[in-house]
Amino acid sequence: MRYCVLYTAWVLFLNLICTHYTTSGLPINHQTEVWWFNGRVKTRIIGEARIKTDKIDSEALAYMLKSEMLPKIYIPTKISMENKLLLRSRISLVVLRTSIKNKVHAIIDRNRDSYKGLESKTDIFCRAGMIILRDTEIPNPDYMIAKNYLDLIDELNKKFSK
Repeated sequence: MRYCVLYTAWVLFLNLICTHYTTSGLPINHQTEVWWFNGRVKTRIIGEARIKTDKIDSEALAYMLKSEMLPKIYIPTKISMENKLLLRSRISLVVLRTSIKNKVHAIIDRNRDSYKGLESKTDIFCRAGMIILRDTEIPNPDYMIAKNYLDLIDELNKKFSK
């Protein structure tokens, strides 16, 4: 009788987990929290047992579930996950823009004598600085490269302003 109760508790527990998770590990209905048996410290009872059988492990798991020793984990809502994805994409675009700005700085350093008026600017990528960068005559390969980089920076800035 006791084994049937433990087995039923184990099946219900696995059923709960299977209904909340897909095979990829993402929650299906995005609940805020669910019990999980993956806690490292508290589930050492099961992992360090000398005798490893399903019956003993299910008893330990049932005891831990009854005494609320199983750790809770946070499962973000669907809106929260979407916001996190948007934030990650914005961060990658900011990193890309910074990389492009560093390449423009390298072009400016190679052609330092040609650029006048940038010394007084604290941010050379402000509106006035961009005009100076576009209008300055420098040798052709660097001019074309800088023009393309400045166009990319403008496009990324438009994305950030939305």
